Amino acid sequence: MLFRSIHGETRDIKEKGKIVIKGGKVTGESAFPISLANYKVKIEESYKDRIEDKVALTMTFNYEVLAGK
Repeated sequence: MLFRSIHGETRDIKEKGKIVIKGGKVTGESAFPISLANYKVKIEESYKDRIEDKVALTMTFNYEVLAGK
């Protein structure tokens, strides 16, 4: 899967994911770690002992055809 922007910062990310086509519906999911520093997310000093730079990003999607398209 390709994911582009977080917090206004754009990066190319290629990670494994799963796409399922069933009953005419398309769904997908992926989970992988990211570094907040790579996206210029600043963690306030008072939270640094509770929030790590590496966090797990989990995403899911459901594809639908828009009416009239």
